[in-house]
Amino acid sequence: MPLHNYRCIACKKVFEHLWFIGDTEDGKQPNKVTCEDQECNNVALPSGGELFARTVGRWGDSLSYYDRGLGCEIKSPAHRDQVMAQKGVVPVSQQELDDHTHRKITEHNEHERQVAEFDAHLKSGMHMTDAIDKTFKLNHTTKLNTEISDA
Repeated sequence: MPLHNYRCIACKKVFEHLWFIGDTEDGKQPNKVTCEDQECNNVALPSGGELFARTVGRWGDSLSYYDRGLGCEIKSPAHRDQVMAQKGVVPVSQQELDDHTHRKITEHNEHERQVAEFDAHLKSGMHMTDAIDKTFKLNHTTKLNTEISDA
């Protein structure tokens, strides 16, 4: 359902005219329409500016969706902002999401490397506390707790 801008020849009013493709024999934009001003009622010609109608809740169009993160149906971008404000949720940028993902992947890879190194130390016959001390960066309290539980 395209919307076209038309300008009246007489009153110079610009208005949008909604037309269906089946309204004309060739399926193209009408060359002229009647001015929508009831007092003028003259011929209006196309003035450019074609849009396709996005009328939420009419003619079967709907932009609503279920947002899993918010746990409810969102009817429009403004409604999403309202629900986020009510729940105290702050949107994050794509850069923040990418940074978080990169940080988690880096942490996981470091953990995998440490586990492999720890296993190698144990297989070589090293004592568990020495393998822990050599592999992991621990503070003094953690090291003491590990030694106590190992004994």
